[in-house]
Amino acid sequence: MTVEGITNYTDAHQHISAALRDSQETVRALLDATTETALLVDTEGHILALNEVAYERLCNLAPVGAAGNRDDLLGQNVFDLFPPGLADQRKARNDAVIRSGVPARFEDERAGRWMDNTIYPIFGPDGCVAKLAVFSYDITDRKRTEVALERALLEEQERARRDPLTGALNHGAIVEELQRFVERSSEGLAVLIADLDGLKTINDTLGHPMGDAALVAVAETLLRDRAIVGRYGGDEFVVLLPGADRTRAEGYKQTVEAEFMNREIADEHRDVAIPVRASIGIAMHPEDSVAVNRLIELADSSMYAEKRRRPVVRPRRLAA
Repeated sequence: MTVEGITNYTDAHQHISAALRDSQETVRALLDATTETALLVDTEGHILALNEVAYERLCNLAPVGAAGNRDDLLGQNVFDLFPPGLADQRKARNDAVIRSGVPARFEDERAGRWMDNTIYPIFGPDGCVAKLAVFSYDITDRKRTEVALERALLEEQERARRDPLTGALNHGAIVEELQRFVERSSEGLAVLIADLDGLKTINDTLGHPMGDAALVAVAETLLRDRAIVGRYGGDEFVVLLPGADRTRAEGYKQTVEAEFMNREIADEHRDVAIPVRASIGIAMHPEDSVAVNRLIELADSSMYAEKRRRPVVRPRRLAA
């Protein structure tokens, strides 16, 4: 080769080398321009290229710490840098993409951080997958927002099911609970109707705020022994005792009645107090009926039969 040929060859080689360096620097700059993790691996998981974000996140994941800079990670197997459980999951996903040739997108959680991941297959000249490009985006803030919104929605849905005065389930919700049980379960269920005695007397004597206080006291007293309690309307409450037989239902009723003996509401301005009492009726599923309306009707009839036998609720003067 002549001197001129050698010179031309050297110039061409230098030009190609410079172009290659420029290309590599351009690719490196592009990779570093994104806030996503960008990683290129071969089919065995060896790292071929990565950006700074990928290096930092791999350092955080590595059980014993990663190398001093990202170039030191080139050639290492990425699965060696993952915790064992995560390494197995990621390798299985990579293998699935290699087999199918179809990109995969998935989310996972790592030490409290949520990532949105996509694995893209890169095909070689033979048409087979030769490399995998992996991009991961931190979606923790979005996930936290979604969780907060979901929690707020559930809380709002629950508030919509509650009676605003007593906190018990409202009419629609307690009937829905009873309907759901009757439709889906064959086990025993006690359905009780509890009716506040003398609400009109309380309202007329002490005023509606004290009547409201009496209703709250009834709801609080009924909420025991895993009972599901709903305000059916006005001064009536429905109580469901899933899995209860008649003996347990009668025991619950006696406990509640004993508690009522210690409850009263007082109006110190008027110097009067009035006891909080409730009449309670019981119906049993499936012995008495398997129909929702019939169970409520039977419990209601039992409650009114008891109410007719009970003394009239009267106020008393507070002790001096």
